[in-house]
Amino acid sequence: MSLEEREGGLCLVYRRRECGGQRILEEKVYDLGLPAAGSQVLEQGGEGPDFWAYVGHGRRLYYVSYWLPNKIRVMRVPREARDGLEVLAPHYARIGARLYCRGAWVPDAAADRLEVIPETRFAHDGERVYAFTVTEGLDVLETASPPFYFLPRCEYFADRRYFYWQSTWTGRIERVSGLTRVEACETKAVLQTLLWHHTAAHDAREHAARAHVLDRVRTVAELFRLTLPRAGAQWSGAPVAHA
Repeated sequence: MSLEEREGGLCLVYRRRECGGQRILEEKVYDLGLPAAGSQVLEQGGEGPDFWAYVGHGRRLYYVSYWLPNKIRVMRVPREARDGLEVLAPHYARIGARLYCRGAWVPDAAADRLEVIPETRFAHDGERVYAFTVTEGLDVLETASPPFYFLPRCEYFADRRYFYWQSTWTGRIERVSGLTRVEACETKAVLQTLLWHHTAAHDAREHAARAHVLDRVRTVAELFRLTLPRAGAQWSGAPVAHA
């Protein structure tokens, strides 16, 4: 996807090309309702449907994304603050003391303390946890007790006592039992990152040892206790797992 001028207007353009070639099989053009003249692309990134951009026109600032109903959203930005745009992650940005998620202002967020957790849907500001995907949207958890614990490529996180996830049914961050089963592919992705550091097993013996660990780690509590043995949290759930 890209931003292009069409008949004097700024448009979001999607092109589907043949596999391995340059021939265009399909093209869709979404009129953003802005004149191309005077529109300035401040920041952009992502590929395909994950393309995003911040566009300035006059005194207004806009966020562009295929996933928005109208592909564009006008941002509620303090006057003369447009130049302070700082993109924190594909879906998060900071302007002054304000935090924005996909161009929408997130009230009460401590934008200056926001930490986006790599390889997850989560971010936090030390007091609240934010979860976002294009399908579930944004939700904020204000009742958890820091410190917070996150694992890369994991759909769950924890505070000092409990585990949480963003429900695929409600879009809300909800508490889950430590006995909740974790998909084997998710467990493998987390362990491959934290324990095995993206390396392959050297021989059959190591491969068998890894398979044994994977077979024993089946719940949220087991996964967190294995990968964060020094966390010191009072998590409820299954017995401690050992690698």
